[in-house]
Amino acid sequence: MNNIWDQARLESYITNQIEENLMLDYKSAGALAKTDGKRSEVTKDVSAFANSAGGTIIYGIKEHDDQTKKHLPEKIDPIDRTQLSKEWLEQVIGNIRPRIDAISIHPVPLNGISTQVAYVVEIPRGITAHQATDHRYYRRYNFESVSMEDYEIQDIRNRRCSFSPLVKFDVEVRHAVAITLVVANIGNSIAQDVKFNFLTPLVWNNNEEMPPLLKDGAKYLSPGEIHKFHYQSFLSTVTNEIPSNIDVEISYTHPEIGQRISDIFHIDFKNYYRSLATESELYQLGKTIEKALGKLADKIQATNRHLDTLSKIGSLTGLELSIPTLKNLKHVLDHSTQLEKVDPRGRGPLFFMEVLGIDEVRASRLSTYYHNPPDKSLEAIEGISEELIAKIKEIFIE
Repeated sequence: MNNIWDQARLESYITNQIEENLMLDYKSAGALAKTDGKRSEVTKDVSAFANSAGGTIIYGIKEHDDQTKKHLPEKIDPIDRTQLSKEWLEQVIGNIRPRIDAISIHPVPLNGISTQVAYVVEIPRGITAHQATDHRYYRRYNFESVSMEDYEIQDIRNRRCSFSPLVKFDVEVRHAVAITLVVANIGNSIAQDVKFNFLTPLVWNNNEEMPPLLKDGAKYLSPGEIHKFHYQSFLSTVTNEIPSNIDVEISYTHPEIGQRISDIFHIDFKNYYRSLATESELYQLGKTIEKALGKLADKIQATNRHLDTLSKIGSLTGLELSIPTLKNLKHVLDHSTQLEKVDPRGRGPLFFMEVLGIDEVRASRLSTYYHNPPDKSLEAIEGISEELIAKIKEIFIE
């Protein structure tokens, strides 16, 4: 996905007729003005995104006036940055209480004219409820910002204490000989834009280069995903050939709160010195147990035959422990290929991207299709192939 905001990207939204959705809103240049009403409207719209799933507001794209094309982008509508600067917009948004952390405003130059811009505002999902300047709380619903009920406000305020860390860094001392570095997603959500900053320089065995994951990071780290890297011999820490400790800062975007999380992990190999004998004994015991486990091979093979069926139950984010999922597990245990289907209504584009493995454009169109009562068939949606339709009908409730 392109992360750079420029005029070409804005025009692609118009060319592809990307419709507004739960996480995307278009605003004409007239939506920004130095009046109390317009300022209040900005805080209303931005806080509504933070109180929902987060998303993007593009100031400088006009929607069609034709009601049959409502919520579709018509054209770029430039803003005069000499009258309405990025700093002015930041100040207006800063009046939301409490302030929204990690919000991004991208000025996009237009038509090669220095005074003409569009402003792309990227809003993270808040970890508490945010209030507009009219002292009301809003959320996104059917392309609009609507007032929230008290119970909805309380639910959002509980977000702060309802998430857990996702990424873990650890080491394994294998058979009291080799050191293995381990990176794992131990949570139930996808860690996004994962970055590693080693505060202690690593000295790899035979002067090998650092693995790409640790050097460049990862766009996504899925639940249950584990990576192991052979690092050094354990003896090299005892003889001080390499540092006896590792300090690494790992940062990533947590989708449950829409913000970046940063954790520092400290590994001290000296803590493993007295565990050498125990590690070796465990290894020998493991070999004995391995022989006993061989008797279970036939049952394991029988289970494996059902894994393909199981894989259809959950999305790429892992099994959802819902009533349909529990029913599906029962079907699998009963050796049935008939599965319960998932309700796609009200889902955001990211859901369709993960479940169907499709791009942002088609995912946005499907999100819009299922967000409102459809007035057209799946076949009429641009870019939706027969193969994809078959997959949709297999997974989703019609």
